[in-house]
Amino acid sequence: MCLAPYQGGYFIGIIERFGRYNGYAFSIINIFGSLSGVLQRVVVIVLAVIFPDPRVSIRWSFGITSFISFILSLPYVFLGDCSRAPWVDGQPAKAPLVVADNKSPDEHKRESMESAA
Repeated sequence: MCLAPYQGGYFIGIIERFGRYNGYAFSIINIFGSLSGVLQRVVVIVLAVIFPDPRVSIRWSFGITSFISFILSLPYVFLGDCSRAPWVDGQPAKAPLVVADNKSPDEHKRESMESAA
């Protein structure tokens, strides 16, 4: 995926709130994030016809594509999720028990309880 810096913060909110529809949301994010880069080639070609100096056309194309990128970031600013996710205030999850031999996890728990007693 081609992601702009302003898009990363909304991924967790999209997954938390709209888990069922996150594929659609990610595709929209991907389109918005890569549209300014795709349009930059077209803008450079059009400006090269208007301005004969390549430095001027590249300077203008940077400004125009920056403006396009800013406009496409506005839906994330206004529609983004700014509430804290429920897992932020929760306790950290326990690390899974790693079994190195053929014993079941229950047998390992029993052995550790017996050795502690």
